[in-house]
Amino acid sequence: MVNSLCLKRPRAQELYTGVDGLDRFVAGFSLAEIYGEWNTVNNLFHTVLSQTGGDVILTQKFGGLDPYLISRMSAARFSRPRIRLIRAFSTKDTIESLNQCVGEVKEPLFVIDPYLYSPKTWREYSELTPLTAALRDASKSRNVMVFNRITRFGSLSPEGGMFHASSIPVLIRVESLRRTLRFTVVKHPALPNLTIHVDKRILSGETVWEEQLPLTEWL
Repeated sequence: MVNSLCLKRPRAQELYTGVDGLDRFVAGFSLAEIYGEWNTVNNLFHTVLSQTGGDVILTQKFGGLDPYLISRMSAARFSRPRIRLIRAFSTKDTIESLNQCVGEVKEPLFVIDPYLYSPKTWREYSELTPLTAALRDASKSRNVMVFNRITRFGSLSPEGGMFHASSIPVLIRVESLRRTLRFTVVKHPALPNLTIHVDKRILSGETVWEEQLPLTEWL
């Protein structure tokens, strides 16, 4: 049986990243997550927000979101995204913010670094269950995309524990290589493990044209 969160439901605006090749992995889902080394994830969500806009819950006490970077990226793409930021200072704040964002609205909800204040030991990770439940509840009425970091315990799993990883229908790991971003589909109910590479220049706000010929080809 397919998880109810995985079923495609008509929405005013589906999950959209603006990254070529990546959107087909999240299309039709109301809850998906991209995770990886934090500097890479941080740059990626700025790129996504510069194209999509939406409501943002950011779990960080200071910084974390650069409006000037988003403005430069959006100007380069001739877009004017609407972004509403809610800052959370603790796991409890993140849960309360998610509960407040429940409702039938057009804009997607981006949840940034929700497990930043995870417990220091595995034995205490059950304390994160209410946060994972709040993410699931929010996705019942609107589209939610999570940007998460790799767990502090050294594996390639997302932060948040096993219950979190098993509760998200679509998990995608991003890695920064020399010239590309490598996206690996870790979990998906319909697709096997897939890997795609995307030109790294998207993180600088450049427009990268698919199958664009180099200048020498025109000479």
